[in-house]
Amino acid sequence: MPIAELNGIKSMCNLFDSFGTKENGIDPHGEEFFSRMIEMWFLFCVIWSIGSSVDEDGRKRLDAYIRELEGTFPNKDTVYEYYVDTKQRTWVQWEEKLRAGWKYNPEYGKN
Repeated sequence: MPIAELNGIKSMCNLFDSFGTKENGIDPHGEEFFSRMIEMWFLFCVIWSIGSSVDEDGRKRLDAYIRELEGTFPNKDTVYEYYVDTKQRTWVQWEEKLRAGWKYNPEYGKN
């Protein structure tokens, strides 16, 4: 889906403003992990702002490109399947946020 370049950048900046907090591990006084957490949240925000407008082929290409930049993404699935775990300071699958045994109910999507 086409988006204006400036809108994609604005969305990325808004996301980073929202996630780039001390509670999410971006603490200038925590110098040991400060750079790492900024990098992770920046990539997360790029994926879910600029990268949200691409089609399936674009997702594959963006996935390959980001993996070249950031070698710590797990090999399973795409970069779209992960979020930043602030406690472990690593990438974790979204599925781990779901309670055990959760199944999608197709009735939710009906009008």
